[in-house]
Amino acid sequence: MKRTDYLYIHRALGNFFGDMIVWKEASEYGALGVFESSVAELKSLLQYEPLNTKPELLKNELLSAFSEQIEFWWWLNSSSEVDIYQQSEHDMGLQRLSMECWWEHYPKFTDYDLYHPEMLKLLCKKYIWDIAFPSDFLPNYQPPESSELPR
Repeated sequence: MKRTDYLYIHRALGNFFGDMIVWKEASEYGALGVFESSVAELKSLLQYEPLNTKPELLKNELLSAFSEQIEFWWWLNSSSEVDIYQQSEHDMGLQRLSMECWWEHYPKFTDYDLYHPEMLKLLCKKYIWDIAFPSDFLPNYQPPESSELPR
């Protein structure tokens, strides 16, 4: 598997979420304000073919990704081409955004140093799929009923 196999997911994650470092106290609007800004940008770009954003290709990649095993999600956010479990610092980039999304969805979750790819899946579902394809059902995924993460 190569990162280019999932070009549009990487583009959506990298362009709209990957460069942000979110600290709860960094914005008067909190994480949700940062997400809303990125989501608005994603939504507007999905409407314009000339900008090389192809909604159907992104949709197909997301459908494929959500039918993959959890190792795929470790790989998707890995900072290494060799070791899929090697991730960037948990307080930066996609890990931090995924954690913010998890905390927003599960306000009672208190393990602030724990990153798990289930968090990234929820981020992709809420802030890419639900925004880009609001009338479409995403098969193979339901947000977990509780904040309990697999170990």
